[in-house]
Amino acid sequence: MRARTHTLLRSPVVAVAVLMIGLLGLVSLSSVEAEEKEKKNKVAASGSETVVMTPVGAPVVLLSENIKTSSWTDLIIGVTLECSIITELTNVGNSTEEAEGQVRVWIEIDGNVVPVAENDMTDPGKVVFCNRLHRMTITDLDDEDAMFNTYLRTRSANAFNWMAMNVEKEPKIHTVAVLAELTTSATDGAAAQAIVGNRTMIIEPVKSAKQEAVSEIDV
Repeated sequence: MRARTHTLLRSPVVAVAVLMIGLLGLVSLSSVEAEEKEKKNKVAASGSETVVMTPVGAPVVLLSENIKTSSWTDLIIGVTLECSIITELTNVGNSTEEAEGQVRVWIEIDGNVVPVAENDMTDPGKVVFCNRLHRMTITDLDDEDAMFNTYLRTRSANAFNWMAMNVEKEPKIHTVAVLAELTTSATDGAAAQAIVGNRTMIIEPVKSAKQEAVSEIDV
């Protein structure tokens, strides 16, 4: 009597089970690949060197990083930084003294400024992270030799997101830089400093809706 042999794959139930396992494996692999790709595309940079700027106000590069793009893409670029404004006024007799400091930040991709909105026409892309105007006026004082001195120092951490639309795939490696303009002004009896401390930049590729644009809304 000839013995019967069975091949499990001939069973429809087993065949379907094997097929499902294979598909799940492919889906799992695709998910892992997508996750790994996303991780590679995300870029982060940080710095802690303190920057103190003179009243000249020349642009300073706070952070710079390269990002690789394989196709047309949109980028969300988030920047956080600590900034401080220090002002000191000394009034002698009847007088007015004033000091001001400001830190403005913007993003450049391959040397091109990223605007805040599509209709951003005045100083495109520049965002005020901190600003202080300190003024003191003394009037009707009988003693002309009287002296008043005030000193203010604050420090805060602030953040802002820029949206870079339709970043070209060529060149494949783009340079994204965070720049700042630290300016001060003061009268003869005053002084001011604008300072940037710890800072970070996070670049995240996204896919926005087709023909999407960043627009300004009147409020």
